[in-house]
Amino acid sequence: MERPTREEVYEKYARKPVRRFLQLDGWMEDFGYGGQDEEGDAIWIGYNYDLRSSDECIPVRVQIVEGAKYEDVMRLLPKIQKALQEYWRWEGKLDEQAFRDWSQFSNEVKQ
Repeated sequence: MERPTREEVYEKYARKPVRRFLQLDGWMEDFGYGGQDEEGDAIWIGYNYDLRSSDECIPVRVQIVEGAKYEDVMRLLPKIQKALQEYWRWEGKLDEQAFRDWSQFSNEVKQ
């Protein structure tokens, strides 16, 4: 697959609607949000807006950055799944009222 130019990417996304998503990021270091585990990883959960035509037919998209190491991805994915299960159980739904800062969420889950 050939890498598109910045202009080609802009043109493609300019036609897509603005949609809100729950985003879960797996970090291999703490960026000030807290919640690092014994392996030094941290999971961040938050709402994000993006230009996408995705709808209920594509409820989940997994994006892995180019150059990521297989072992890191395989270690982080189960942690992301666990965090989502706990978040969903804690909140009961995914909407703006349900949003909580990850550090507050992780502190309540640990108690």
